[in-house]
Amino acid sequence: MGRIGYLFAIAIAIAGSFKLLPLAFLGLIFLTKSPKKWQIMGTGVGLFAIIQSLGFFGMSTMYQAFLSSPKPLDSSGYVNPSILAWLQFDLEPWLTLHNISISTSIIYGLWIIGFSSLLGWFFLKRRYHYPMIIQISIAVLGYGLLLPRLKDYSFLIFVIPAYYAVIALPKRWQQVLTLILFCVSLWPYHHWTMLLLSLGILLKYGHTLKSNTAAEPLRLSK
Repeated sequence: MGRIGYLFAIAIAIAGSFKLLPLAFLGLIFLTKSPKKWQIMGTGVGLFAIIQSLGFFGMSTMYQAFLSSPKPLDSSGYVNPSILAWLQFDLEPWLTLHNISISTSIIYGLWIIGFSSLLGWFFLKRRYHYPMIIQISIAVLGYGLLLPRLKDYSFLIFVIPAYYAVIALPKRWQQVLTLILFCVSLWPYHHWTMLLLSLGILLKYGHTLKSNTAAEPLRLSK
């Protein structure tokens, strides 16, 4: 993973300089058996720190404007079907209507802790039963399920995990039904639930796929 690993870390560091959240993908380095994983991780983190330092010391006014640019959630549903949007725009009014005093930020924090703990257990105890491409797909889907904001372009990175979710299903009717569900939108947060469905499918059936599945065309089961 030598050269490719370093190129990956550099690409993630650059992407993370524009949007902080992609830095989470540096964690994928630890799914490999490379003896240089810590050096590769250090390269990514170090480059990110250098880029931020250049912005801070070289263009401090613009850098401060960049830091202040993130805005609170201003959309939900079909435009932003994230778990945080659902909590703030749908669950919170319902809680207020029924005089239930609990912060949706606390609920979101508990979701992050609980879901991340389950994913952590999987990668520590179970991931070796799955091909590497499925491990990466599970990590990417987990990332999507935790994101506070999900725009239409955000779903581009979920196309490959969705592909493996479909071909992992053992029955043709299951594959066809799942494909249909991926292509429609039945409710405002439909696509977030499809990420959850894809994750569930890969956790249950992903170990049945071969390591060379990535090179094979899409073939529906009989």
